[in-house]
Amino acid sequence: IISGAGLMLFFLAPASVRAENHPEVLTNASQVRALSFDAALARKPVRLRGVVTGEGITGLVVQDGTAGIFVYQHNLDVSWARRGDLVEVEGVSDPGQFAPVVWPDKITKLGTAPIPDPRPATFDELASGALDVQWVEVRGIVRASQQVTNYQFKIVLAVGGMRLPVQYFGPTNALGMVDAEVRLTGICFYQFNRSRQILNPLLMVPGENYLVVEKPAPASPFTTPLRQAQNVLRSEEHTSE
Repeated sequence: IISGAGLMLFFLAPASVRAENHPEVLTNASQVRALSFDAALARKPVRLRGVVTGEGITGLVVQDGTAGIFVYQHNLDVSWARRGDLVEVEGVSDPGQFAPVVWPDKITKLGTAPIPDPRPATFDELASGALDVQWVEVRGIVRASQQVTNYQFKIVLAVGGMRLPVQYFGPTNALGMVDAEVRLTGICFYQFNRSRQILNPLLMVPGENYLVVEKPAPASPFTTPLRQAQNVLRSEEHTSE
């Protein structure tokens, strides 16, 4: 099971059950994200404004000045939504399958707005689960790249000694980026189990503007000096061959 736009496989109760007797209205993403499971299940009323940073089959990722939040499509037609749209979301809270989300009754486009600056993230921060649907920036080394379609690639990024799966969408050919040092900006999603426990993070990079090569891959991987097998993983910085 993977959280996020176009990736969620099943849902909780529909948002058609409106919150009653809730005097407080949650007006930003951080307030929704801070809810406990039971509090989110109480269907607290939500009215917030933010910028669309991601859109998919099941809903939108919207970020305001406090955080990002996933907004399910529910029974609304949001095919018009595009990254950079400034929207107002009215609905209720829901625990989601991993982190609190919004079930909307109404999504209104107010105009457009700049995409917020990403939050620099380490692998430890990504793996903690705290960055669900957040707009983040990650640096690492490409270890593998596989083309899925003309505009979609599966990348494995080495970050802090760990491997981060990346879905990259864009015309840039990522097949030649193995061993390149890159900076990626995208939305952090999570694979998780039915007990709401993290399995691993997944970064969705929405276009070529969000993939920057800081150090190109070597022209040939075979230009480095040869070493004997028994000298691999030795502690010496230089080993006589």
